[in-house]
Amino acid sequence: MMIPDAGPTHQLPVNCQFSDRGLRIKCGDKILDTAAASEDIARLLGAMWADGRGPRPGLIFPVTRPPQIPGTHNIRRVSEQESRVLLTEWFEDHGFHYSIETPTSGVYQQSGSRWLSARTDITVYGSINPDPSNRVLNIELKAGRPPWESFRKDFEKLLRERVHGLWFHTIENAHERIWSDLEKKIRTALERQLDPVSGARNRKDLSEAIENAHRSIHFVFCVLETGSIERSFTIDFSQDWRDQLATGFSR
Repeated sequence: MMIPDAGPTHQLPVNCQFSDRGLRIKCGDKILDTAAASEDIARLLGAMWADGRGPRPGLIFPVTRPPQIPGTHNIRRVSEQESRVLLTEWFEDHGFHYSIETPTSGVYQQSGSRWLSARTDITVYGSINPDPSNRVLNIELKAGRPPWESFRKDFEKLLRERVHGLWFHTIENAHERIWSDLEKKIRTALERQLDPVSGARNRKDLSEAIENAHRSIHFVFCVLETGSIERSFTIDFSQDWRDQLATGFSR
């Protein structure tokens, strides 16, 4: 099954630079530094998680339904919503134009049999002009360790939308087993096919889309227990993404 083409690839402009610390993107008279923004959000999330780490926002992590087992404690729910709120407030404070739940330019068959527009968590624009051609950064948010298929759907949007991406991922704690699990899921999400019976693309379609991509994703992993970014790396998909992924997680 052929995948509808979303149009010409949005090449990396001269005003957008790669670095191990992220992307620096020109937005009018401002520069959006994805690493600096991510570090600010990580500090705020860390302050929300543990008092005494400095100024914290009014936002709090809610607790789940009271446990039914005597002697156990309420568990704080960590989701994508906290980082969404803090990121949009950061863009407001720094004068960037953005949208939330942005309809994609392309159409996708991520479930069912119909091709539909998907949604990007947050999109940043070069100016106040909302035209899709003015989009300079798409942001996908993740929390915890969901199944690899959840990752794949977001990667499909980031890679096919012809806009560079920021992957902001929040986890409560981290050790080698968790890093290994996340790396494996990301690698699987980029390589694996969907079940052909569901009407989705085959392995060759997905592989070609990834291999022909001329855009980047800045991966950021925020650990709440430390209130810091513990993994941060940029994958340039015009080069071999597999080695870049392995190097990024080995730091």
